[in-house]
Amino acid sequence: MKKWYILIGVAVFILIPIIWFFVVFVFDKNVNETFEDIIVAHKDDPRATFPDTIARGGFVGTEEYFGGGAVRLIKFGDYYYLRFENDFKVFRSPDSYVYLGSDDYYSEESRVAELKGNAGAQNYLIPAEISPLEYNRVWIWSKSLETVLASAPLESTVILPAHDVKKSKLEENSG
Repeated sequence: MKKWYILIGVAVFILIPIIWFFVVFVFDKNVNETFEDIIVAHKDDPRATFPDTIARGGFVGTEEYFGGGAVRLIKFGDYYYLRFENDFKVFRSPDSYVYLGSDDYYSEESRVAELKGNAGAQNYLIPAEISPLEYNRVWIWSKSLETVLASAPLESTVILPAHDVKKSKLEENSG
């Protein structure tokens, strides 16, 4: 009888890490948010009139981890959103986060949110204390792996009036 307990204990000891590995690293966590979700979230706010894409880019993975898909920076009234499109996909890692940054560095102070999933369309409201026009890149950072999984340079889609002397990081990136 004790042999069965030992066999069951060993089986559980071996199976739990294998199951955890497949759940965390192998199977995608798909998200399917729509662009309309952004509009609905602010339907009662008179300042939120019409969403405007002010920058766009495409994710690229690192040498070690895959990543890809389109991203947009959207201004909607006083709010800014990052929108990952349906083709977004990145290596799945627990406790991954979305950051903004400039050029080759992400900024610790610019953490937008925890990554909702490693694939599919996602909307991220940028916290009010972060000024997204100061940054020109979106980063996906894995805390557990302590590494960047993917990043996307943002290029401005907005032409600002000539009298605006100070260029944003987005304008500098657009050239």
